[in-house]
Amino acid sequence: MTERGKRSPAVKIKLIVRDDCIVCKEVQRELERYVSLRESISFQLLDLDRGEKLPNGESSIITPSVWVNGKLWYLGRFNIDRFDERINRLINTESA
Repeated sequence: MTERGKRSPAVKIKLIVRDDCIVCKEVQRELERYVSLRESISFQLLDLDRGEKLPNGESSIITPSVWVNGKLWYLGRFNIDRFDERINRLINTESA
């Protein structure tokens, strides 16, 4: 539990993008919409063109790349319905 009594997000999504990537912008909009509807998910956007650095152990040459709880899940576009299924399985596993 955090200091306010709320539980930490069960799922941490990190999206790695570049400024000049059209697909990155599309994936960003879709993920931001998705995350806004979910309470148990945190979202972080890292833009490599703005000099933002990746955490240790995470690297990406291809953008966009989607990392979930420190693991690479997707490179490029992906199906949001399949993503949601995987997220739900992850949340159910974490809460069990």
